[in-house]
Amino acid sequence: MAQNLSAALSLEQLLSSAEDAWRNGLFAAAESVCADVLAKHPANARALFIRGACFVKRGNMRPGLRDLEKAAQVAPGDPAILLELCRGLLANGAAPAAEKRLREAVGHLRGNSPEMLRDFAELFMRLGHHGEAIPMLDKALLANPTDAPAFNMRGYALQQVGEGVDVLFTDTSRGRYDLVIGADGLYSRLRGLLFGEQYLPRFTGQSVWRYNFPRAAGIDHLATFQGPAGNAGLVPLGRDQMYLFVTSHEPANPRMETVTLATQMRQRLSGFTGLIGELRELITDSDRVVYKPLEVVFVSEPWYRGRVVLIGDAVHATTPHLGQGAGMAIEDAVVLGEELVAGGSIEQQLQRFMARRYERCKFISDSSVLAGDKEMVHDISFDRIGLVRRMLEVTAEPI
Repeated sequence: MAQNLSAALSLEQLLSSAEDAWRNGLFAAAESVCADVLAKHPANARALFIRGACFVKRGNMRPGLRDLEKAAQVAPGDPAILLELCRGLLANGAAPAAEKRLREAVGHLRGNSPEMLRDFAELFMRLGHHGEAIPMLDKALLANPTDAPAFNMRGYALQQVGEGVDVLFTDTSRGRYDLVIGADGLYSRLRGLLFGEQYLPRFTGQSVWRYNFPRAAGIDHLATFQGPAGNAGLVPLGRDQMYLFVTSHEPANPRMETVTLATQMRQRLSGFTGLIGELRELITDSDRVVYKPLEVVFVSEPWYRGRVVLIGDAVHATTPHLGQGAGMAIEDAVVLGEELVAGGSIEQQLQRFMARRYERCKFISDSSVLAGDKEMVHDISFDRIGLVRRMLEVTAEPI
């Protein structure tokens, strides 16, 4: 009997270590432990569940979904297993199957933790069923009123009903609108509600460093300079101020310590002479350095679903190499405003908006990324001046 207890404890320890590895992103290690367990216990639901979740996370969808399906058969109604199975099915593009499993799991959520309720609510939102997510988030908040993720998710709930959109805000107030416009930037949560995880920001391999200075005489326009390792420039901000920027190749996308930013920015500007070299030596306050990894996203399909439309960086965030990101967002707002008073149905108005904006924004997005790519490989044959001239021609055309 003591031997059996020892074996049971040993199995539990193995499974706990596998789960810890999975939750910490050590997927290969977790898979290996689960494989050892399953060699002796082929119907162990927990081992199947952990290995299946790891497979799915690493993109091995077929064996992952097979393990998760088998785990759900061995332990029917286990919410954690059904949750991961739904996530896997969604990631594999099987939304109808995911929805079926999700509804099956709802009946087994009695007494579950706020975190589990929140996770299921998120899946309902990704499937477009925001009305069904709200009661789950309400239960999560009832159990833990300080659950910030649940509160934020609840605040972004919206549901398109008939000829309007019902919106629930973070202060729990509600509103109904003819059209919802999302201009919530690169990390747009509204984009996630419309398109799921299909469009996520991508790090380009470069970063940009900025530092403000009193405006120098003659800097009344964008002035760019090519250095040995990157591109630098001066941008006027007004009558008395300008900022200096420099791009750098940061392939590992390192996390920069704030106290080192001034030193690191000066290092990225080594090799520059003239005004840039003089200003470099004045970069001494790390708190004034603005450092940003360059990330991009472009939504390659209509930027609206029904009566919800996205504009600006939420759908076409690009790099600053051509200095047109903010300009494109402002143009979006102008064009959308014009089309919304130009007659026709909401669908017709948004179609006209897309016809006027898509190709123009795609050109700016693609061209900006191209300029950065050429910088990183030090392609001396690249005609950057020619690209800038073409950009000026395009942006001078009527919108």
